[in-house]
Amino acid sequence: MIANKLEALLYGFGRTVSKEKIMKILKIDEKELESAIKTLMDRYKKDDTCFKLIVTNDSLMLTVKDKYSYLLKEIVKEPEMPKAVIETLAVIAWKAPIEQSKIIELRNNKAYNHIKYLEQKGLIRKRKKGKTYIIELTDRFYDYFEIDKERIKQELTKIKELEK
Repeated sequence: MIANKLEALLYGFGRTVSKEKIMKILKIDEKELESAIKTLMDRYKKDDTCFKLIVTNDSLMLTVKDKYSYLLKEIVKEPEMPKAVIETLAVIAWKAPIEQSKIIELRNNKAYNHIKYLEQKGLIRKRKKGKTYIIELTDRFYDYFEIDKERIKQELTKIKELEK
């Protein structure tokens, strides 16, 4: 049943997922997806389930009903990445490709550890250039944040042109 597969997929992601990505993974069309969404919505309307489905025009997220959310506060205390690492990643995303030395200049020496962490997570890659490294985003970065790589590159190019 497609609804069960959709439920398992959303549970596995644990965050918002684009409908396009879901259709691609499940190899279904929009009509089949909408039918599965309706099935899950009907299932979650019942009071004997803890789940609820959040649906927007282009994405879905499986979460728990408000009356159960207090249980999650005990286990979900920390964000997946520390704030300082996210800030370093934001600099990289904005300026990529960027020299590691420039990141350190903008962020401070702790960014060395941030870069190592982000590289281990597969979100960035380094390549040697002279005495420094060039830091670039990986395809995993775009997948992780559900960003259309080509569209964002076009938008950033436009913005960078305006900055000149």
